Order: sequence, then C-alpha cells, then structure tokens
Amino acid sequence: IDSQISATGLSEISNKDLPDRNSLAATTIQAIIEAISDYRKFGFDFMEWNKRDIYKGTEIILEQSGKVNRGVALGVDADGNYQLQTGAGLVTVSSSDASLRPFS
Repeated sequence: IDSQISATGLSEISNKDLPDRNSLAATTIQAIIEAISDYRKFGFDFMEWNKRDIYKGTEIILEQSGKVNRGVALGVDADGNYQLQTGAGLVTVSSSDASLRPFS
C-alpha cells in the first residue's frame, strides 16, 4: 500500500466488495456466540489445538514473569495449560502472560 494514499476505510483501497460494518459486527458476534456455546457443550478442544501447535515436540524457551525455562514443548493439556518438559521435570503454564520461542 502506498503510504501517500489518504484513506478512511478499507473499501477505498481495496478492489473487493466489503461488508458494511454492521454486517461485519453481526457476523463476528454470531461466531463468538457459537464458539462460547461449543465451549460450554464440549469444553476446551485441546486435541485440535495440539494439531496446530507449531512448537509441539520442539525445544523452546518459555518465559513467564521473568522466569525462563528451556525444554521440549508438549502442547496443552485438557485444561488449556501449556506443558514443557524440562531437565528438572514437567513445567505447566496456566497464565496467558507467557511467551515462547524456538531454542536456537
């Protein structure tokens, strides 16, 4: 996108027909409602999450609250906690305030 273009909306710089904001909001809200309903019925789908975890089975660095752990990523458990196998044992992270990156 040219930084010299002055646009106030995506439709001004896109060649595609875009939904109006009310339709977009309604579609997004409906998807969230369905996701919450599925979560209430079936719980956290950790198996599906683990299929898409690009770090699972690789050596990573996991940092949380200033503490750094290095180990093999095991993915998430049924409760949604991320698991890391370290030399000292299994580390389980239940906080969203954590970062992980590949060990190089």
